[in-house]
Amino acid sequence: MKMLRLMGLAGRGSSPVAAGLLAAALSTLAWPLRAFASELDLELPALTTTYSVFGTQVLGSHLLMAGLAVCVFGMLFGLAMYQQVKRLPAHQSMLEVSNIIWETCKTYLFQQGRLLLVLELFIGACIVYYFGVLNHQGAGKVLLILLWSVVGILGSYAVAWFGIRMNTYANSRTAFASLRGKPLPVYEIPLQAGMSIGVLLICVELIMMLVILLFVPRQAAGASFVALGDVYHVQQLDKLIAAALAKRGFSVVEILSPCPTAYGRRNKQANPVDMMNWLKDNVVLKDKLEKMAEDEKADKIASGVLWDVEKPEFTAEYDKLIARLKADKQTKE
Repeated sequence: MKMLRLMGLAGRGSSPVAAGLLAAALSTLAWPLRAFASELDLELPALTTTYSVFGTQVLGSHLLMAGLAVCVFGMLFGLAMYQQVKRLPAHQSMLEVSNIIWETCKTYLFQQGRLLLVLELFIGACIVYYFGVLNHQGAGKVLLILLWSVVGILGSYAVAWFGIRMNTYANSRTAFASLRGKPLPVYEIPLQAGMSIGVLLICVELIMMLVILLFVPRQAAGASFVALGDVYHVQQLDKLIAAALAKRGFSVVEILSPCPTAYGRRNKQANPVDMMNWLKDNVVLKDKLEKMAEDEKADKIASGVLWDVEKPEFTAEYDKLIARLKADKQTKE
């Protein structure tokens, strides 16, 4: 791990305040260089693990599919609230004012869209250079990362467009409702607009994440070291944590621990001792689990080292880049 030396950065005649601000700024810029990993080292969790939901065993992938359905329903709810507010009555003069505001906001949105397009070109160039050149990833993986970068920006842009349009509708309807002298509609219309925008924003983000978890190949996320342990098999857990700390790159160790007050009471395991015994019987080393018969694997959770590969660190690749640039500079001189 490299630290940026800040000694001697403040030249003669510079004030201590300026030197302090410069040091703080450079420290902030240097902070990412201290990381040993990047997004490339994120490991998607295993979706084949079964979970007990109110006494019923459910696959993790099925839970995520149910979450995806809930998100789609949430989007439909947000759109329904949008149509409900849009159908509310409003005076023609108020509609004209709202339309002027909307046209002004559209000009802003188009300008922001052009800016985001230019920004995405720079981001795309950085993605290609970092993942393709520095990390030697294949063209398919780099294109996949670029695709989701574009999808993320488009999703945020679409929600911003929707939110501004919804607010212009709500403004004119709320103003007209206030003329009736009834406080409830004045309170209710902005609330409906806020709920519509908020639900749609959250559901769009969650749908993107769930689609990635469910349908994007796990290998595309990259990995360095991933392990799973539990608090009953303490000696094994100690070894996993030590291995994770010694591993270069981004390491994740998931630790299963009893929760008698929440999970236990809902799954008829309110006694902490019963939960520890459950860990003892159901958490099995990965190699041992693979040798079991199919009927014996029910309710079993694979533990141990689940993923262990050698990957280049960000700092190491960055040092190589610095050395190469220095060599090129010396060659030119």
